[in-house]
Amino acid sequence: MKRLAAQRVCISGYGSFVRYVIEMDEKRMCKRCYPLEAEIHSTEWLPGILLLSPLKLHELPTELPEIKNTNASGIELAEAFYVYHVSAFDVANMRFLPQSRLRLLE
Repeated sequence: MKRLAAQRVCISGYGSFVRYVIEMDEKRMCKRCYPLEAEIHSTEWLPGILLLSPLKLHELPTELPEIKNTNASGIELAEAFYVYHVSAFDVANMRFLPQSRLRLLE
C-alpha cells in the first residue's frame, strides 16, 4: 500500500476535499481516502491536486467537483479509482493553468 496526500483531492462522483490522504493498493488503484489530520508515517505529499476517476483519463477534465465537508471521517469508494496527479494547478482559484499536466500515478 502507498499513501499520498495533497492540498486538494478531487473524486469523480464524490466531490473535492481539502488536505486529504489517499491509499493506493498494489495495482495502484485507490479505494480509500480520509482527511489529513496529522503527519502520517510513510505518506508522500504531492503539490497540486490529485484526481481520482473510475475511468482512464487522457486529458484534463473541463471542470472539477465542488468542495465537500472536510470534517468527514473518510470515504470508502464503491469501486477502485485511477489516481492522477495534476501539477501546476491554481489551488486558491481551483483552476487549471496553461502549464497544468495530467499524470497517471503507477
